[in-house]
Amino acid sequence: MDHFRLLSQASTEQEHKKNPQGICRGRLYIRTVIDCAYPPISATLEDLFDRVEKRGEKMFFSQKQLKEKFNDQVVYRLLKCPCDQCVEARGASVPAHLRDDVRKKHAWLLFPVMVYLGKLHFVYSWLSAIEPANVNNETRSHAPVHRDQIANWETLIPHEIERLLFPSAYERVLRMFNPFVFQLSGDNDPVRTNDLVPYARFPYDAEKTLVETQSVKVIYFEVPAEYVHQSVRNRMLLYPSSIKDCVVDGKPIYRFVRKALKLSASNDRAEPHVLSLVSQMKKEVTENIITLLALYTWRRHIHYVFPFVESDLHLVLREGHYNDDIPSSALPLPDQWLWDQMIGVTRALKAIHFGFRNPFPEDPGRLITFHFDLRPKNILVTEDRKLKITDFGQSVMRIVDEGEALSDQFTSGDMKYYAPEAWENVHELGKMLRDPQGHLRQKEVLLNYDVWSLACIMLEVLIFLLEDRSAALERFDEKRKAEQYVISFFGTENVKQCVLDKISSLLQRFTNLKPVKDDIHDAYLHRVCTLLVDMFTYKKDERIYSSEVLNRLVDAGVEYQAAREKEGSRLRTTILTKALDNVDNGSFKEIGWRDTDDNTLSFLDM
Repeated sequence: MDHFRLLSQASTEQEHKKNPQGICRGRLYIRTVIDCAYPPISATLEDLFDRVEKRGEKMFFSQKQLKEKFNDQVVYRLLKCPCDQCVEARGASVPAHLRDDVRKKHAWLLFPVMVYLGKLHFVYSWLSAIEPANVNNETRSHAPVHRDQIANWETLIPHEIERLLFPSAYERVLRMFNPFVFQLSGDNDPVRTNDLVPYARFPYDAEKTLVETQSVKVIYFEVPAEYVHQSVRNRMLLYPSSIKDCVVDGKPIYRFVRKALKLSASNDRAEPHVLSLVSQMKKEVTENIITLLALYTWRRHIHYVFPFVESDLHLVLREGHYNDDIPSSALPLPDQWLWDQMIGVTRALKAIHFGFRNPFPEDPGRLITFHFDLRPKNILVTEDRKLKITDFGQSVMRIVDEGEALSDQFTSGDMKYYAPEAWENVHELGKMLRDPQGHLRQKEVLLNYDVWSLACIMLEVLIFLLEDRSAALERFDEKRKAEQYVISFFGTENVKQCVLDKISSLLQRFTNLKPVKDDIHDAYLHRVCTLLVDMFTYKKDERIYSSEVLNRLVDAGVEYQAAREKEGSRLRTTILTKALDNVDNGSFKEIGWRDTDDNTLSFLDM
């Protein structure tokens, strides 16, 4: 109804000419203002009235479009409005300085704001209260000032009820014309929590709920470029699929996702602290962790804002995402981008476990962090094929003293990727950690808990890469489920036999695929498979930690590259020796590579 009533106040040029004293010129521009509103409204939409009503609390205005509409010529025309109210407010003639004041004070936004409020005659009092020093260098205008800065503003509103309502109406309208814009303070600065007023407005468009539970809601949304701070734009370059071109004007539209969690459910969560600490770490460490862009509380919810990433590792492994970019299984494992990114995930997990700086300088203890919900769906895959650990909703942080066990109480996660110690009794796998009264029991686990989950994921990735993609995973799932305890990778007292059999078969299968035995790759794969068995250690006290996992993967990679380089040097030496031995009789012919320009590059030159 508010939208309809506002439109009903709009006037035409003909009406204004007939009654210039009685009809304010501001009414000629009501539709102009409304046309600059988001979300846009089309007359062709079904259920038009309901849609307009629903957008009431989410509507905001494009300052970019408004500035184009309210140019100097329009502003000057409004300043000269001949209606009785405007003449009484400024005098019979327009003071010469007013037009310059609007430009110097960057105050053009006053006009669409007052047009929307139906108070164009207020601009004269408001202009006098704005100081040029308040003007910033941004293209956006912040010129409409707080009403308390306007001397005797109450005298402008003779009716008591309207006078009492105006302050709240004015504050809310200002938010519509200046919606909340989140920004990052620096590359290694923490993301601070903003506490926003209940009537805050956001430049969010095309909102769509992706996930919803009793306490959590995950929402996709888009933001026009004009309301994306430069610091956020720079960070979004790491997520190319999160930026798309507008079909109307070709300008970029930035795509985000926000996780809204009830404050009552977030009080004991480590998630905001973990994500804030991640933002302070070096880029090379956090390359495989999702980027937190904003954190704010609003209407009894805490909101986390991230770049929108369409795919995840589950979709790659199970649904065929990016399969065209997965090379042949005959390609050596170190040359596979997905495996290289899994090493990056391992590096990120080590940083999560051990890399956060203790925020209390006076405390000599070490800060450790558990993820507790590592699984393929919580590892995003960006368009440029980067894996990003996400969803720290189950994470736990703790400061431990020197010599103290790296342990804490288990929270929850995906049962498929649970480590054996997460269960009170593996002989009753279907029962959660609850006492007879239904209360969650405290279960102590070590920081190597996440290593088991990582081992499960790594095995699935290896099966996917070295065998026939998702079909191989489905066959493995059937074998895993056929053994006792359908869900997990472990049985009563050890890792499931099908898991160990699969690790053993991967090495043999890859060896058999090669027409010529590749000892260097076989050695690398053997080290990986041996590492995987150690990660699947059933007893938590004997399982390795993420730091050792990363070190062994890096060492295996270094040894592999060194062997490949040595192999290349040996090939060159062999060819050169044969060339020298046959230089006189001319019987030696060398094989080389021919490029697209039909030039031949010999192995000797290589």
